[in-house]
Amino acid sequence: MPALQNGWRSGNVSRYLMYDGIGTSRGLVNDSATITDTYQLDAWGHQIASTGSTQNPYKYGAAWGYITDPSGLLQLGARFYP
Repeated sequence: MPALQNGWRSGNVSRYLMYDGIGTSRGLVNDSATITDTYQLDAWGHQIASTGSTQNPYKYGAAWGYITDPSGLLQLGARFYP
């Protein structure tokens, strides 16, 4: 999926990230500014609730470039963190 500023495009569908005060993704909006997905994470970045079904690897620390790897680790650049 091609990256956009604060989001990505898949086919004709774009999604944009909504951040909280510390840079964690709390949801996604589409081109019409409609909320399509929401996330609730605990203090350690583990997802405890969500709505929507869009695949989103950008959750905890998303504003700083953290990506949730399929292994469950957080990736920042070339490094992985538990």
